Amino acid sequence: MRTRSKNGITKPKQPLSLHTDTISPLPSSHLKALEDPNWTAAMNEEYATQIKKRTWDLVPRPRDTNIVRSMWLFRHKFGADGKLSQYKARLVANGKSQEIGIDYDETFSPVVKPATIRLVLELSLSHKWPIHQLDVKNAFLNGTLDETVYMHQPPGFRDPTKPDHVCLLKRFFFVSSSFLLNMSNQTSPTTTVTSSEPPREGRLKINGDGKPLLENIAPDLPRNSDSDAKGKRRRKR
Repeated sequence: MRTRSKNGITKPKQPLSLHTDTISPLPSSHLKALEDPNWTAAMNEEYATQIKKRTWDLVPRPRDTNIVRSMWLFRHKFGADGKLSQYKARLVANGKSQEIGIDYDETFSPVVKPATIRLVLELSLSHKWPIHQLDVKNAFLNGTLDETVYMHQPPGFRDPTKPDHVCLLKRFFFVSSSFLLNMSNQTSPTTTVTSSEPPREGRLKINGDGKPLLENIAPDLPRNSDSDAKGKRRRKR
């Protein structure tokens, strides 16, 4: 019986890998996140953005009023090459703690269906229209809130001088139940909508100037237009 060793067949040598994973794992809570410098920096950046945008006012806690719970969400953001590009910490309002008729009136998600996206891309190719995509940073902070909503102060960032105060929201807050509905009303208010029905899956619009065909998916907004200048101008807005 001839073995592999007798035939000169040997198992390839496996080089010793001394590479260690330096990516900080997703924290299970904000307390765990504050123990890691990468996640702490991400939380500080998110909180600083909220303060800069004046998302809320700290007010005394009202009696007999629903106070929405705030929470942190964490995720790794990777680039097209698969490498880690950002530690993302997002401060959100817990939609489950909102009460219909008090914190919001109605909600729906105007997200475009895949079939509609394919149709728009086919029209763009057939008409040789350029395609522009906008990635709106902190898109949910670009509109004002119609409802009166109170939220607990962010975990880990309670104001030591006003520990019992709550946040009176002035702007949209991510994961609030009316976010997507209100956000869809903030995009291109001067553009004529082709249908009088509420936009249940994004919007198809026609403008008399450049006749752009627009398709909105908050917060990423692919835009298709027969006027390249029109699309570029909208990207600069």
